[in-house]
Amino acid sequence: MHVLNEKVIIVTGGSSGIGRAAALGFARQGAKVLITGQREAHLKATAAERPNIAGLVADAARPHDAVRTVAKAIDTWGDWTCS
Repeated sequence: MHVLNEKVIIVTGGSSGIGRAAALGFARQGAKVLITGQREAHLKATAAERPNIAGLVADAARPHDAVRTVAKAIDTWGDWTCS
């Protein structure tokens, strides 16, 4: 049984370093993971490692990108609530 089944997790900076490791770990535990970052090729490479990871080019320092990030998660996996 996966502990994080049906949970949606957003990881900023998820295409490299600690963010990438966290995203892969969450995905292995069954979470649906949306990773953001500024390098599309790195996002695609990380997302390709697990079917439950999606990527979005976004800058966590930009308020509008936060809105786009949440919208992408909802568009990808449907409406969900925090728990």
